[in-house]
Amino acid sequence: MTVLRSVERSGTFQLGDLWVRRLGYGAMILHGTDDKAAKSSGSELFYDRAGSTDKTLKLYDGYFHDLLNDLGKDTVITDIISWIDARSHAA
Repeated sequence: MTVLRSVERSGTFQLGDLWVRRLGYGAMILHGTDDKAAKSSGSELFYDRAGSTDKTLKLYDGYFHDLLNDLGKDTVITDIISWIDARSHAA
């Protein structure tokens, strides 16, 4: 969480960059493009720097900060379930 807060506030990594680069498990990063609390560029940077080969970045055009309570929450929930489902059957 500290890493994400650092990215959201400054758009750059300060503490935790090494941790992000060593991220070795699946990561799904979701962000609304109209988020007023955090810049989507922070999520894009997190995605770019994450060391995992199994990573997904999904930007929701016109959505705000709280994706699970936004108007299009059903789409977000479906995307999350699909992402988890695809990985639960891969093993």
